[in-house]
Amino acid sequence: ASMVRFALGGIQRELGTKPDAKQPLLVRDLEQVLAALPNTLIGLRNRALLLLGFAAYAFDGARLMAEAAF
Repeated sequence: ASMVRFALGGIQRELGTKPDAKQPLLVRDLEQVLAALPNTLIGLRNRALLLLGFAAYAFDGARLMAEAAF
């Protein structure tokens, strides 16, 4: 039994496991997150990072959809 566990552990390390799917962050969720950030320099930095990441992902998704249309 311990050899089987050992072999399965090696297979999992080698191949990995399927990641759990996560729900997307929607605009209304992002608005709530941004509203909860403090009005400090760090809060401003975090807002900028979140908005930049959200916009970059949206742009990439739009680009992929445009390419898929052809």
